[in-house]
Amino acid sequence: MKRTINVLWTGGLDSTCRVAQLSQMANIIIQPYYIVDPSRGSIKYEISAMKNIAAIIRNNTKTTAELKDTILIKLNDIKGFPEITDSYKILRNKYLLGSQYDFLARFAKQENIALEIGLECSNRSKAYMTIIGESNELLEDKDIDELYVNTKTASKELNNVFENLRIGKKYGQCPNWKRSSI
Repeated sequence: MKRTINVLWTGGLDSTCRVAQLSQMANIIIQPYYIVDPSRGSIKYEISAMKNIAAIIRNNTKTTAELKDTILIKLNDIKGFPEITDSYKILRNKYLLGSQYDFLARFAKQENIALEIGLECSNRSKAYMTIIGESNELLEDKDIDELYVNTKTASKELNNVFENLRIGKKYGQCPNWKRSSI
């Protein structure tokens, strides 16, 4: 049975590397999502890059996964979830967490999906420092090289924001995180 991996794809290097990595895994369906934020001036370039890269991946002889077309989601179509936004605000005030984590968490909840996001694993990353500060533990799904927050040890606020967000192991080479395997 094939497993669907939902990935936030921006057309940038990190998310493209993860899509390429997943494309070489057997029994995987890759469902990319792109959040259309009208304040970003690079939208047309990112969408064009994703289309070109998707064609290259689909035509690659090493590709074993199925790569679906990228689903474009308008930022304004993402529903509000006060518990997520309230938790996000607490984390933002404590760790300066970026605004994308509010709408990405709300989108994942709205769609009832686990959504892989890119996450830089360094002290420069506000999201990294948030996870370290609120949980310090990630669980690992070794079948797909994916990490996620341990909801049993994380704060309520971290759970509300990160419970449906996943980190592809490409992004998760974080030696300071305690990891457990499922």
